[in-house]
Amino acid sequence: EFGITRIITQGRGVSIILSSIEETISGLLRRIRRDEVVRRRRLLNGSQEENSNTDGNLTREKFAKSRPCPGLVLLRHSANLAENRKKLLAARAPTVLLRMLLDILNAINRSLKPSGSSALTIAISESMDVDEAENASNENAAPDAASSSNVTSRHHGSHMEGNPTTDMLQEIIEMLASDISAEVSQNSEELSRPTSFVNINQTENQQTSAGDDDDGTLSLVLKSLHSTQLSAPLRKVIAKLLPFLTYGQVAQSKELASYFDKYVNVESLGMMETFQKGNKSILMTTFVETAISLPPVSVCDNLRKELIQNGFVKKVLMYLMKDAPAKPAPWSPALYSKLEQQSDEKAKSDLKEEWRRYFNRPGLAYAIKVLTGLCSKHSQMQML
Repeated sequence: EFGITRIITQGRGVSIILSSIEETISGLLRRIRRDEVVRRRRLLNGSQEENSNTDGNLTREKFAKSRPCPGLVLLRHSANLAENRKKLLAARAPTVLLRMLLDILNAINRSLKPSGSSALTIAISESMDVDEAENASNENAAPDAASSSNVTSRHHGSHMEGNPTTDMLQEIIEMLASDISAEVSQNSEELSRPTSFVNINQTENQQTSAGDDDDGTLSLVLKSLHSTQLSAPLRKVIAKLLPFLTYGQVAQSKELASYFDKYVNVESLGMMETFQKGNKSILMTTFVETAISLPPVSVCDNLRKELIQNGFVKKVLMYLMKDAPAKPAPWSPALYSKLEQQSDEKAKSDLKEEWRRYFNRPGLAYAIKVLTGLCSKHSQMQML
């Protein structure tokens, strides 16, 4: 049914399609931002009420109901064939598509500020980095939080749910992420194929060009992960893709490792189950999931090395060993000599209770899973 798409993916076909989609979406986002400036001016001048039923951004309203652009539809049809998906992976389509998806989400969410926020607060939040913007927003929050929450929810429902373009982009990204997972589960010979996404054997020119294209991807991903408008399935897809977005390059691996150290509070691992859905927990949850599922492939080696060098692994290890009993568990007699096995029952009971308290520590299971994922087939990590 989709066999004819093999023709358009030959040669530079995939790159041309991706460039066409990027150009179309870029133009659309420029028009959305332009209309957003007009909408905000009307709000400040009082010519439009923020709680009105209309959005005020005509381009965004039209985009919410429009079909995806022809290039994206063509790419979706092409992705139905496994051989075409291999070409998409080789062309680093996951990075390109993810960047476009996050650009769209950022443009759509740009106006989702509390209704009580001043023009100064809005300007500050758009010029600062993520953490600074959050602090500024909290300090300048208006008392009518309930009404602003309703407005935000209305905007969210109008433009985020069921948007044809974002839905199709996410669908393609998830398909490619599944292919990456399938490749990781295969043997090393399969991973060395030129069409493999996890293969980092490139020429120097290819590496330089790819590095220039992907410089801003990690920062964009991290900023977008702060948004509660991102669905849980999309966050999981991003967590799965994060280590591959470094493409094994040292600089990007070091940048990503620094985010692990910055946003994962090891002492809060015990609170993972009780985290409320909000900005502060999104990044920690995402990075913990990334570490747990980090695949044992060469493209992730530099990330593992950087996590060792910046002390993240040591922090997790210290958390794991904290309050650990000095003696082996008494229910494992093979770890004791015959003389030690004859110790009094009270000592055994006390030691058993000590081990029970240790195993009941909150977050212990997460720490073990994180170290298991990081140590998988990595001798340097296993020797720590």
